[in-house]
Amino acid sequence: MTERSRAYKEYIQSDKWQETRKRFFRSKLWKKQGKTCYCCENERKVDIHHKTYKTFGNENLNHLVAICRSCHNDVHDLVKLGAGLWKSAKKIRQVKLNKRSLSTTHKIIENQKRSKLRKKKKRKKDKGWFDGLNKQDTKLLKMELELKKRGIRY
Repeated sequence: MTERSRAYKEYIQSDKWQETRKRFFRSKLWKKQGKTCYCCENERKVDIHHKTYKTFGNENLNHLVAICRSCHNDVHDLVKLGAGLWKSAKKIRQVKLNKRSLSTTHKIIENQKRSKLRKKKKRKKDKGWFDGLNKQDTKLLKMELELKKRGIRY
């Protein structure tokens, strides 16, 4: 176990974190979220997920979101594959709420990138849609394919 993960576990068990959780659940953010999981909108028991670790230990409530355990595990599977904390949560939400398959998501990204390339008129040759993606989108596609291989269901 690394020093960072040890510090994380200690903090999550601390009174300070418990107070932060209580503040979140009393806040307007929780009410605005509909008192449901951010990703799937189910009313199951939720975990508090950090959107970023930049303010870890001194969290702003805006840097937290409530998600159910199932979605939380899916989010961290994406994080392990290299996606950011908040981007992973938004991606899981997009897939679950819109009932989009991963292949549909690929087509949407493809169309967006192609239209951007046309607008900029920088397109000299069509080497395939994958070449038009930036590093983040390429990484996201690879993560989605890996999740699909692992059989993670949405």
